[in-house]
Amino acid sequence: MHTETSTAAPATTVVRDIKAEMAAHMVDHPGCPREDLLQHFTPKHIDQYGAAAARDANRRAQRRAA
Repeated sequence: MHTETSTAAPATTVVRDIKAEMAAHMVDHPGCPREDLLQHFTPKHIDQYGAAAARDANRRAQRRAA
């Protein structure tokens, strides 16, 4: 009797926190336009997370200034 076993590694899933990444980018690049964000994020991500990321970026920038 011949049996085969798979030695392939299980697939890994990468989970991203898009809002946090976008906020960090906004802190590092104050006043960045949408065109700049499009180099790093999809239009859907910008539409979905942009406003919340901007609020988070403003909070972080204010904490740094204090």
